[in-house]
Amino acid sequence: MSAHEAVARLHASLSRAQRAEVCYAWDQRDDRRGLGVVRTFIANYWRVTRPPVRSDFFTREQQLLVHDVFKALIDPDWYPRVMRQVHQDTHGHDWGTDHAVALIENGETGALHFVFTGRHMTVRTQTGPVPSAAFGGAVMYGHQASGFYERPNHPDNVYWEMSLAMSELAATLDAQQVAAAVLDRLAPEAELSFGRAPAGLPAASLDAAQLALLERVFAGLLAPFRAEDRARAQECVRLNGGLARCHVQLARDGRMSAPHWDIWRIEGPAMTCQFHGFPHVHVWLHIADDPATPVLARTGRFLFPGHDELT
Repeated sequence: MSAHEAVARLHASLSRAQRAEVCYAWDQRDDRRGLGVVRTFIANYWRVTRPPVRSDFFTREQQLLVHDVFKALIDPDWYPRVMRQVHQDTHGHDWGTDHAVALIENGETGALHFVFTGRHMTVRTQTGPVPSAAFGGAVMYGHQASGFYERPNHPDNVYWEMSLAMSELAATLDAQQVAAAVLDRLAPEAELSFGRAPAGLPAASLDAAQLALLERVFAGLLAPFRAEDRARAQECVRLNGGLARCHVQLARDGRMSAPHWDIWRIEGPAMTCQFHGFPHVHVWLHIADDPATPVLARTGRFLFPGHDELT
């Protein structure tokens, strides 16, 4: 079953009482929790709705449908690693115990925006017309593998290989390129909106071998997701001039794994990808075909009373 088929079946299965809890209108806001338009919000640790997926609120069939969507959105090779991350980042709880979902309905087009949220995990998909944002909106994944303050080189972190790829590129930079790429600190990790003045090393200044390494870094960031989402993200970048129009930024601040780099960013006209490896790994991706695509990204915990037991 495809992700979109599972989303449609889940939506059709919801009772009126369930819809009142987990469905939103397309531009509905939640200003009480600081989410703004719910469809465009993302955080490192949030519950979009109150009922946990693995609870009596959902029937067993509905829980399986949510899992069908989730699994369909993850690359098969990455699925075991993502499930390990989910298990470790929720104090060993089963998948769905500390996660929530919402279905956001567009009454005009019939589109459905599905979002699955929890600690270090926001994934999405959207039925109907192709959305301007890859994945249907900003996505986030992360991992705390060896304590809140991970040790240098992030032992057992499922996403650290992405930073090793960026570090391989950084090792090829000459002195002038290093001077442009390395900043004392980067913009806050959740600053994902487009249109900021570019900072860092212009990718246009990379030679062919270095640009190929940057392409590998970018592909690595997309690797946990299904093939069609990876392709759409790549298409969005091409529509905005390709990676050659982006800038590469490396941060001195938070660097604990030298000679590797713990915090870095690739930023383009309609793309912000940040790997934030201190005190543990957060990865944020906001990629679109239109630089006007909105997002409200924030760090912190956006939970409901009684659902704040994790740290």
